[in-house]
Amino acid sequence: MQKLLLILTILLALILITLVISLPRENQQFFSETRSTIGKSGYWETNFFKKIILLIVSILLFLILIFYMIQTA
Repeated sequence: MQKLLLILTILLALILITLVISLPRENQQFFSETRSTIGKSGYWETNFFKKIILLIVSILLFLILIFYMIQTA
């Protein structure tokens, strides 16, 4: 069981790294006014499916790591 959890954790971590690398960088504008961003696409509108998969994989990795810590305690 522990070998399976370890292999699954490594696999999810590699998938997470690959997904983060594949996403384009978002521009951050700290100095702009809030009125200048009206009408522009939001964070979730571009690459929506990649971002959803990234969110699901990161939540799964977090839950598996917690489950692994409970199993080894």
